[in-house]
Amino acid sequence: MTPEPLLILPGVILSGSWHHRRVVGIATLLLFPGEAQLHDEDGKHLALSYEDLTDATWEREALSLHSRSDVLRLSGPRELSRAWALVVEQACALPEVTRGMRTLGTSRGGSTALQVRFFGPLLSARRRLQEPDALERRVMQFDTEALTQRLHASITEIAAERHAENAPRRRSLEAHLEEALEPLTAQLGALREATEALHQVAAGSRFVEWRLWTRRLRRVFLEADRAWAQMVRQLEPR
Repeated sequence: MTPEPLLILPGVILSGSWHHRRVVGIATLLLFPGEAQLHDEDGKHLALSYEDLTDATWEREALSLHSRSDVLRLSGPRELSRAWALVVEQACALPEVTRGMRTLGTSRGGSTALQVRFFGPLLSARRRLQEPDALERRVMQFDTEALTQRLHASITEIAAERHAENAPRRRSLEAHLEEALEPLTAQLGALREATEALHQVAAGSRFVEWRLWTRRLRRVFLEADRAWAQMVRQLEPR
């Protein structure tokens, strides 16, 4: 069953190329969840998968759709600015980053309260990423430096609570927890570099950098899962 279009916009003026073919004329733009379609007056249509887009830019009242080898410019209707926002939203949807995690929300993860303290800041940052905004501002919502500091602080607090009256044991536990955290902090550092790369990328390739960024984000959550699994063995030895 064909899904309902998110937007139908007639009278769109086309100029440029797609799949190495020249595209000119007037068409109706239809935006669906999986792709954009352009239908001309002769009944022909051109499908543009969001996965093939490397960027969508808005300049001088025109929407430009970029692929690795082509640029197609759409102009005319005033509502094209809304089409631009929808294309970015569809092409840059945040993928599921917690799938495959084995400790989050499970008995393997030990104490629910401790899970909330450890994973909570990461999950809150992920929720902020889902809010509609420019890509550059969205990635800034995932503040890697603040998260790194919060994770270290959580470890210090947990160790202090476990061995408030025994300084040697407290230091030993904190050292083990810090060791388990090291690969996660390394992944957060790599994500910080990906954030900087997205801010510096030239127009035409922002979606490419966004997809690389989300892959880095996925690694952060998987590494958080592995780190917590090691920490649970220290906090709740069997």
